[in-house]
Amino acid sequence: MQLTYLCPKHADWVYSHPDQAMHYLLRDELQGSLLYQNGCYSDAIPYLGCAFDIAAILLELGDEDSAPLLRSVKGLSMQLSMAYQALHETRYAEAVSHRAMLLLRAVSQAAAQP
Repeated sequence: MQLTYLCPKHADWVYSHPDQAMHYLLRDELQGSLLYQNGCYSDAIPYLGCAFDIAAILLELGDEDSAPLLRSVKGLSMQLSMAYQALHETRYAEAVSHRAMLLLRAVSQAAAQP
């Protein structure tokens, strides 16, 4: 199962506006985290998911320092997985964890290549 949160139009926008997209990443990450911390898991998931997708695209582009983006991906995937688990949606929790693992592996392999 492949979960995506951004529609194709917004994903294309992130690719063509990476600097502006970073602001949306931070905004969505903050809003999602606040909702998550308040136990509003179903409300938090769209924000956390969009932030996750934005971070994944920015990592793919490689224009930014990857360390903060990697931290975001790890934190967002953990919050998303835990939100899905709180809603008893283990398939979705596993799908998020799997996608994060594949993304982090791809970034690691790309960094190892000369």
